[in-house]
Amino acid sequence: MTDEDIIQSRIEYIKKAEERLSKLAQLSNEDFLADGDAFAITEHHIRIALESLLDIGYHICVSNDLGKPEDNTEILNMLGDHKILTEDFAEQIKGMGDYRNRLVYMYNEVTGDELYNLLQNKLSDFKEFRKQISEYLENN
Repeated sequence: MTDEDIIQSRIEYIKKAEERLSKLAQLSNEDFLADGDAFAITEHHIRIALESLLDIGYHICVSNDLGKPEDNTEILNMLGDHKILTEDFAEQIKGMGDYRNRLVYMYNEVTGDELYNLLQNKLSDFKEFRKQISEYLENN
């Protein structure tokens, strides 16, 4: 059985990260790249949002006996396969699991340009994830 308190607490982490990241997304590319703090804050909040997203997915998979995902990509695939997320959206975001690993294990290779690109083009994915998970909770 899914523990809504666990999921809601992780949703709040995602929401707070989105709020901080939205402010940083307003910076120009030039200003972002020139500000080392903006880089560090962005990296931190993207990682927290990704960790929370994956925690939610793993919890739903395991607590509902959908299987035990072997890796982060499988978490997102399982959520799509079981209609917890739309299949299209699960496919769209399945790279998030790998990106979490990049932030954690290959942090020295993460560039300001790629983080700025995420700020400009991927923040809406976190909002959509929250929306679809909330709909799942309402209906189950």
